[in-house]
Amino acid sequence: ICTTPECFSSAAYYMNNMDFSVDPCKNFYLHACGRWIKEHKIPPSKGKYLIYTVLRDRVNSEVANLLAAPIKPSQGTAVAKAKTIYKSCMNTELINELDDRPLLKILNGAITWPVISADWVESKFSLENTISFLRGKYNNNILFKVKVSSQLATHTLATTNGKMAIPFKRYTIPANKYKLDAYYKMFYRSAVALGANPTIAAVDVSEVREFEIKIANLKLDQSDDEGVAMNISQMNSRIPGINWVKLFTSMVKVHTVNGQSQIVVFNENYLKKMIALIQTTSKRTVQNYIVWRFVKHRVKNLGHRYSEIYREYLNEVYHRPLLPTRKYKCSHYLLFAMKGATGNLFINKYFTKAKKDAAEVLFKHVKKGFIRLLDTEVNWMDKKTKDYAKKKALAVKFNIGYNKKLYKNVTYIDDQDYFGNVLQILTNKAQHKFKLLGTKVKKITHDLFRNRPTMVNARYDPVFNDVALPAGELQYPFYWGDKFPESFQFGAIGSILGHELTHGFDNSGRQFDIHGVMRNWWTNGSLTEFNRRTKCMEKQYSDIYWPLAGKHLDGKKLLSENIADNGGVREAFAIRIKDLGINGESVEPSTGLTNNQMFFIGYANVRCGKYTHAGAINQLATDNHGPGKYRITTALQNFNKFSEAFSCPLGSFMNPHHKCIIW
Repeated sequence: ICTTPECFSSAAYYMNNMDFSVDPCKNFYLHACGRWIKEHKIPPSKGKYLIYTVLRDRVNSEVANLLAAPIKPSQGTAVAKAKTIYKSCMNTELINELDDRPLLKILNGAITWPVISADWVESKFSLENTISFLRGKYNNNILFKVKVSSQLATHTLATTNGKMAIPFKRYTIPANKYKLDAYYKMFYRSAVALGANPTIAAVDVSEVREFEIKIANLKLDQSDDEGVAMNISQMNSRIPGINWVKLFTSMVKVHTVNGQSQIVVFNENYLKKMIALIQTTSKRTVQNYIVWRFVKHRVKNLGHRYSEIYREYLNEVYHRPLLPTRKYKCSHYLLFAMKGATGNLFINKYFTKAKKDAAEVLFKHVKKGFIRLLDTEVNWMDKKTKDYAKKKALAVKFNIGYNKKLYKNVTYIDDQDYFGNVLQILTNKAQHKFKLLGTKVKKITHDLFRNRPTMVNARYDPVFNDVALPAGELQYPFYWGDKFPESFQFGAIGSILGHELTHGFDNSGRQFDIHGVMRNWWTNGSLTEFNRRTKCMEKQYSDIYWPLAGKHLDGKKLLSENIADNGGVREAFAIRIKDLGINGESVEPSTGLTNNQMFFIGYANVRCGKYTHAGAINQLATDNHGPGKYRITTALQNFNKFSEAFSCPLGSFMNPHHKCIIW
């Protein structure tokens, strides 16, 4: 029993989120989150508003305040540069005064965009020069992606299909035509704003649209293959139509590349068909498309006129009438562009050793919870497979917080030149990986931390068999501290860690062994039963209809996350009573709830949230996670301990006769 002020303050948080008028056995999600949903509005700049959104916005705001503080020499040069860039980004008066001059300086100099230039001459078109310049200088992968491969003994160049400017489905599905129209409208308006003749721009945009859709279909038809190793001179012979030696020698500035340099081509068939398409397309159209892919990103770094064009695009596609605040935009950009420097600021202010130690202990408990489930409830798995599953679970490594190694940014930064600062970061990033070329590929080893410290999202990596919990996730209401009720926290951060651990045993993670090698360690009988149970869960979620989106969930697409949800809450719950001695039936005076009930309230409050109609459609189209209310509701419908905690009769909505259980 906890009677400290901390207990009562955290209890008040949860009590204020709950709707006690809703029967928990009829709709536990609304019982746990109903008042939160009623009292929170979705900001005009967003398509959804979730507890995760609150945490991410909090981190963003906290980092923004740290970036706005005066530079301290003791914080290092990387942090100083991050603060300088933030200052330049917040200087909207100067950005608006400069308008589009910084971008036009490039488009009228180093590279030409035919749609806005009367001086463009088709005879001077060089596909190699355009691609190499934009990839080598500004990290734009257009038409195909160039990366560094570790497939051979030494690091080599490699090509893959890469992505399109917008999601593939918008090019190919008729129902998405309005989104595609909005995208090309943004293209047209940007070109006219930069000086294009409206009539000429309309024709150019139409021709680019036709070409870009063909490129999208080519990429869908010709997926990446296993990869073929060759030298770049051989690539010239095997994939004619582009002078690959010229392209790569011009692109890579930090390592000597020539015809004998090795490359791994993962997309040979696509490249051949892409070249054939380019050869039957006007050079003006190809150049317009390639440069547009650069312009599309860079207009976001210009002043108000161009922000308004982008705002209208977002409103037409996602029904978001407003952009985020300038403070949010500048901080959010730096969270990703300089993740080491901003992460360093955040952890020094908000992350403590006590948090790290507590999370490590909690994860050990969660692993014990998984082992306990294997011993007591997973009766469908034979001993041989179960023994290996235990070994793998015990071998899962846990990385928390951050990597002490600061990101070393060596670019020139100017506090009066936001646009130039963005380009400097892009240039540094464009060449960074190329520095590995020619170096020996080291055996994959466990990396201390590979994620952005400010990220609010834990992850499991099957190759390293590890779970990473960034510092940004260890905040209330996920984690409160050692003076606060354990039950709420086990339901929240405990289930999150259990979720990540279970990914090692979902339909994808189960294919990897202890060492991250993809191989089958399952007996035929255990694997057959596992697949039967996953089919049950897949159908269970596919039967759910989401009225707001007007669609059913895709149980197959969401399967991995749903397996993890169901396993995670069970693992976190399993350890509390047996190993920690928590009396689940005792009533906490701060809440009037039993410890078991508090556990499930804490669990549900991780997923409180609401969506716009457009946000709901986008969630189903782009995210491998289902909407929070179905993640909570369905996982608890499958869990008998929940029904016992709230005395839900068999056959009630939250305690159905049919359940799907894997872990």
